Amino acid sequence: MDFIHKHNETYLFWRDWAGDKIYKGSLAGDSLSNIHGVVHSGLTTAEGLAVDWIGDNLYWIQSSLDQIEVAKIYGSFIQTLIAESMERPRALALDPLEALLFWTDWDPNGSPRIESCSMDSKEENRKTVFRVSKYGGAWPNGLTMDYLAKRIYWTDARSDSIHTTLYDGSEHHEIICGHQYLSHPLALVIFESHIYWMKWPGKLRQMSSKSFLGLSRKGKACLGQIHI
Repeated sequence: MDFIHKHNETYLFWRDWAGDKIYKGSLAGDSLSNIHGVVHSGLTTAEGLAVDWIGDNLYWIQSSLDQIEVAKIYGSFIQTLIAESMERPRALALDPLEALLFWTDWDPNGSPRIESCSMDSKEENRKTVFRVSKYGGAWPNGLTMDYLAKRIYWTDARSDSIHTTLYDGSEHHEIICGHQYLSHPLALVIFESHIYWMKWPGKLRQMSSKSFLGLSRKGKACLGQIHI
């Protein structure tokens, strides 16, 4: 799920696994209206939806095909962006200001990792940012970004942990691991000074306070307040 704010309107985009569609709706307060499909066909287990608010593009992962696809936010001009050297991509995130695309890859063949590429998918700009086997991980799931600090954050469902690095993969820090509220984390997002994540089973939404996020940015794996 992602959103874009245009022409004084906020639009929410989400994927429907059951119907293999991507939907768009107008968000006003806690009300969602004008819901309609923007990508109606050709989806097979779409994951990792992200919106490019500068170029008005949608990016998503076709996990069953091991590829990343892109289209305009209205559903037109669908094309495959990246389709090689991926084994099990799961989540993606964008920094349109830097024209960077990041994604996670479980790669059961032994190299689970975070990768990046320019948003135009030029091969010379593609690189492995971080191999999660460095900390004993294997299932990098959720992925989000801190645009100001130029950091990526991700969950690892195998080690039940949350991690962060700079965009280039340096300054890796484990933020939290093995907490009772961090069983098989699926997704996470940063809003202002808080981190929110979901876990499986139960899809429980949780958050960490500003003290937690602030300390993690300084490289200290200290736990602040956690609330349900």
